[in-house]
Amino acid sequence: MNKETFGKVAVLLGGTSNEREISINSGQSVLRALKQNGIDAIGIDPKTDNLEQLKLFDRIFICLHGKDGEDGKIQKYLDSLKIPYTGNGAAASSLCMNKYLAKKQWAKDNIPTPLFMLANSPDDYTILRKYFGDEFILKPASSGSSLGVSIVKNNNDYMEAFDNASKIDSTIIAETYINGNEYAIPILNNAALPIIEIKPKTNFYNFDAKYNRQDTEFIC
Repeated sequence: MNKETFGKVAVLLGGTSNEREISINSGQSVLRALKQNGIDAIGIDPKTDNLEQLKLFDRIFICLHGKDGEDGKIQKYLDSLKIPYTGNGAAASSLCMNKYLAKKQWAKDNIPTPLFMLANSPDDYTILRKYFGDEFILKPASSGSSLGVSIVKNNNDYMEAFDNASKIDSTIIAETYINGNEYAIPILNNAALPIIEIKPKTNFYNFDAKYNRQDTEFIC
């Protein structure tokens, strides 16, 4: 029944971004789940496989992370092939992947978001400190998994954070630091699922706490 309902499904995983390994892990998990439910699915890695073969599939499950996976590029390509895929469309993906543009849109629409501005130089610490106070966030505009995100408390922190962020993206954002609890709220078919509180043992929910450590608590 599932094969008849969904046809041939390609799971896109891996890719070329700095989140490649995470994408492979999540993609393999999705692939196993689809096969266990009787769906005709195979994995395709844009880094090593020819994407022309996607024309042979009926649906695409996107498990790509970061650049070229969440920024609208693969979505635009799939739109040109007229093949349905999971997630948002090309325009929304492009906007949401760039946190600076997304936050500008939220501000325009009166949606609350922490104060933010561009950090243009490793010499901007004094200017940003006057705007944000003694503690603020620095992060690349277009990246995921908390890569390149830092809490800045002094000039040395800032210079190191700016260097780390600039290795990931040319657009870097400074943002108000908000100290509080971390929550995730999954939404499926427009229905909110149970809230999950996340308690990392690191100073914030960074890449290490998300993927490498075993002591991060998830409370549902």
